[in-house]
Amino acid sequence: MLSDPLQQYLMIGVAAFVAGYLVAMLGRVVSNRAKKEREDPRDHRIRALEADLRLAERQASEYDTQTSNAQTHQEEALAKMTELQAALVEADAELQKLKQDLKTSCEKTVELRQELTDRAEQTIRGRAQLDDLKTELEVAKAGTDAVVDEINRLNQESEDRSEKVKRPKKLVTDK
Repeated sequence: MLSDPLQQYLMIGVAAFVAGYLVAMLGRVVSNRAKKEREDPRDHRIRALEADLRLAERQASEYDTQTSNAQTHQEEALAKMTELQAALVEADAELQKLKQDLKTSCEKTVELRQELTDRAEQTIRGRAQLDDLKTELEVAKAGTDAVVDEINRLNQESEDRSEKVKRPKKLVTDK
């Protein structure tokens, strides 16, 4: 059959290859059966639960991050609210102070108006008295002028009579 040693080796190599292939195939079939027989159905459940656990841990980590962010925002909001409350208290105090100042200013304004009214009334009365005094002074001056004129007239008459008295004697002697 095969006379050549090279051909014999070649045939032995091919036969070994085929035999190895068949053994490998047989091993795979036997191995799959063994795996199927050895594989516990709970393994799938365990792998599914592990996947769910990883997903839950990832979600929990995200929720923790969201919670810490929310807490940070809440703390910031509380700090801002505290600041705003303090500012509101200050504004209320300032408002009360301004209301008190306004009330005091209004009271002073009323007092000053009353004083101004009193002074205006006194000024009007003073002017009326001044006008009355001017009138009396003018009347008194007119009376004084009349008296002076009368005195001057009487003095003049007296002088004229004195001269007449002195002149007629001269006239009598002349006649």
